[in-house]
Amino acid sequence: MQIINLKEDFEIYGLKAITDNSSEMSRCGKIASLWKEFLSLGFGDLDEIYAVYHEYESDINGFCSLIVGAKNLERKDSRKVFVKNGKYAMFSKDGTGESVTIELWHEIWSFFKSSNLQRVYESDFEKHLKDKIEIYISIK
Repeated sequence: MQIINLKEDFEIYGLKAITDNSSEMSRCGKIASLWKEFLSLGFGDLDEIYAVYHEYESDINGFCSLIVGAKNLERKDSRKVFVKNGKYAMFSKDGTGESVTIELWHEIWSFFKSSNLQRVYESDFEKHLKDKIEIYISIK
């Protein structure tokens, strides 16, 4: 884990869903189908793909909005989210795909159970690169 000070806001354009962790742990999850839809549009070859969690209802247990997309991908049917500058805890893991992402999220949840760092639940994001995944968690 590294503390990162993101100096500038940036925009991500993509597809949107509203979900919560409880739904994702059951058969009612929306994340996998959102990714499938995004990749079916031919965007799988991008160097960077983002999944931005924002509009948090409360905390880890509440609903939030998710946009899967990329920078400079403005299309007529795309949704836009601003990722705010500020302080983030960045976690990374070599590899790609759903199982690596899930493993990394479990590491993050375990970390915050015993950490003094406090999440702010504004905009958290996954950055999917060709050979690794980075997840940025907004903190105080």
